[in-house]
Amino acid sequence: MEKIEKLVLAVGHPHHFHRAAPWVAMAKGFFKDEGITASEVISTGEDEYTLEGILKGSIHFGLDVRPAIMLQASNKGQDVFILGAMINGFAFNLVAAKGINKPQDLKGKRIEVVGHGGGIDERQIRAYLRKYGMDPDKDVVWVRDAPFPNIRSVISRIEAGEIDARAVWTEDAYLANERGLATLCDFFADLYPEGYLQRAIVASGKMIAEQPELIMAFLKGMLRAYRFLNKEENYLEINKIIEDYAEPGLGWEDMDYSKVEKHYLGFKILPPDGHITKFGFQQMIDEEKAEGRLPQSFHMEQVIRLGFVEKAAQELDAKYGPGGYA
Repeated sequence: MEKIEKLVLAVGHPHHFHRAAPWVAMAKGFFKDEGITASEVISTGEDEYTLEGILKGSIHFGLDVRPAIMLQASNKGQDVFILGAMINGFAFNLVAAKGINKPQDLKGKRIEVVGHGGGIDERQIRAYLRKYGMDPDKDVVWVRDAPFPNIRSVISRIEAGEIDARAVWTEDAYLANERGLATLCDFFADLYPEGYLQRAIVASGKMIAEQPELIMAFLKGMLRAYRFLNKEENYLEINKIIEDYAEPGLGWEDMDYSKVEKHYLGFKILPPDGHITKFGFQQMIDEEKAEGRLPQSFHMEQVIRLGFVEKAAQELDAKYGPGGYA
């Protein structure tokens, strides 16, 4: 068994939010407490590159891999597994231009989404359209490669007639409603009542087989960081840590910087036990099957290995109290 001198952690995206937990774990000594004395966080630029590095052994853990990519990798027999959750879903609402009041009104309309396809917003909108008998590939026009869903920019683009609908954070939807735009769907309330796995911590089967103690140490450090980030009273210290580690800016184009003038929503929803929402993940698997991207025989257990994170959370709770980190 090869001794790992420095732990290499990877995020697929440069957003500071995706890197905050390992930065906190390093700055607060959470990794060091668990015996991890050397670590670095890299940004690969794409989740696919993260998986490639994990399979080659140049990356030890992926911190923010999209679960849909993991489903496809598992279905192909690749030796990668989900160890736990980073995000069990931001809450989104689908808002639309005046005159669009029901899903059927979206036929032929332009729906803007982040990235080049397959993101959380597009996935949930596709499920919404299918639920109401629409074909996501034929009945609407997708406008991709959009920036961060800054609510004021979204409202402006809809009112200018550049797009017809877009998913925005649920906490911002009321601003669109005040301008007379309709809310067509509250995804968590209407479709995903138990959440929706959005980003996952992943590792290779080789790592799982050969480095179980390191996995436990890493997950304990990460969960302590999640719990630290969950707490609003740590807001100022969180920002200082990010400032010390990060390059200028937040890594989001068109970011609404008012989001980080208080305790950032993303930090509040990091799972303190690292566990995935199995019900929501099963919904995603069912959606992949409906889209024809997974065989009907595929089952969740093929891609999850949750024993480590469950044990890590239990040991932390026993040592620091429920949800404790220090």
